[in-house]
Amino acid sequence: MRILGVLQRFAVTYFVVATLQLLSERPGDVYQFECWAPLRDFIPYWYQWVFMGIIVATHVSITFYLPIPGCPTGYLGPGGLHDNSSFVNCTGGAAGFIDRLVLGQNHMYKTQSFKNLYDTTLAYDPEGILGYLTSIFVGFLGLQAGKILTMFPLYSARVKRWLFWAFVTGAIGATLCKLSENTGWIPINKNLWSLSFALVTSSMAFTMLTLCYLLVDVYHIVSGAPFYFVGMNSILIYVGQEVTSSTFPWNFPVSQTHFSQLCMDLWGTTLWVIISVWLYYCNFFLAV
Repeated sequence: MRILGVLQRFAVTYFVVATLQLLSERPGDVYQFECWAPLRDFIPYWYQWVFMGIIVATHVSITFYLPIPGCPTGYLGPGGLHDNSSFVNCTGGAAGFIDRLVLGQNHMYKTQSFKNLYDTTLAYDPEGILGYLTSIFVGFLGLQAGKILTMFPLYSARVKRWLFWAFVTGAIGATLCKLSENTGWIPINKNLWSLSFALVTSSMAFTMLTLCYLLVDVYHIVSGAPFYFVGMNSILIYVGQEVTSSTFPWNFPVSQTHFSQLCMDLWGTTLWVIISVWLYYCNFFLAV
């Protein structure tokens, strides 16, 4: 039985970030008249950023400096046939080593996306223990977006700050990966939830939040449909997809090409959007 998973990671991330905010929250916008009020979403919460700095530094230090028996320090690859089978039993580097040591292979994810490609034999969990650190950091950046929304009533102030964070996180992430796919100091790697992956995806999230905010709430160009229908039953849709992803009509035989797989996935997504619209008008909502 697998112990970790996506929802477990959400739970831990939200718990840590929410606890951090509750321990430092103040009633009302008490700093709006201070001389440094334009930075009141940042300055009063400096110790939160220190804590996040420790989280990120811990993740990077373990990833690149933890000694792993029989493997080079800082290895980030899939093991198996990778690099001419030089590191067969090093799947996932430090992240994989920690999970196999703490959880055991029988309690980890069994169908990794790279398993067949690299003929790996060791288990690796993309929602593993070490990745929780960068997930918490991403959740904290989401909290920062929320602070901006609640503290600054003018849409221009919100947009400027969101775009500022989009630029900062994107620039740092791009620097860490050296604008490359598989190289750089810290390559973008979703399976590892690498720091560059966390920063680049956060940059995209800040950018998309800004775009949606302008289109929906400021200029009223679109209503937000059909996305908010899905959002109102997000847990049900997630669980439903997990249960039905390998069954008809969500899944059916197609040629093994990227385009064919994309078309099938788009069809499956469309089905869930239709279901979410139907549930909305039935006034049925499943929330946690």
